[in-house]
Amino acid sequence: MKHNWLFWIPRGLLLLIALFTVLFSFDVFESAVPWYEVAMAFLIHNIPFFAIVIILYIGWKSPAIASILCYLTMLGFAFIIRSNGKFYIPLIFESPIFIVASLFLLEYFKAKSIKAE
Repeated sequence: MKHNWLFWIPRGLLLLIALFTVLFSFDVFESAVPWYEVAMAFLIHNIPFFAIVIILYIGWKSPAIASILCYLTMLGFAFIIRSNGKFYIPLIFESPIFIVASLFLLEYFKAKSIKAE
């Protein structure tokens, strides 16, 4: 089955978002603590990465569920990232996830309309 751009763009963007979240976990290597504490801190810092990879895996089979999970992830990031009055800071982190969720939803509705024809 040949996939079009609507299949690949949300998955590629979600993969880029996941790789972007990994960048925040590299700050644990600067500390002078034992290796096992560094490894545990690295795993804890990568929880968002693992969550996004799970959403990516689900999105491969069911774009509707991936869309819902992306919207929930966006809300979770909004709860975690408190802007302290600056409206643009949450927008920077949440708008790519909103775009991906919307593309997954668009893909779902397009596939549903094609099946109905």
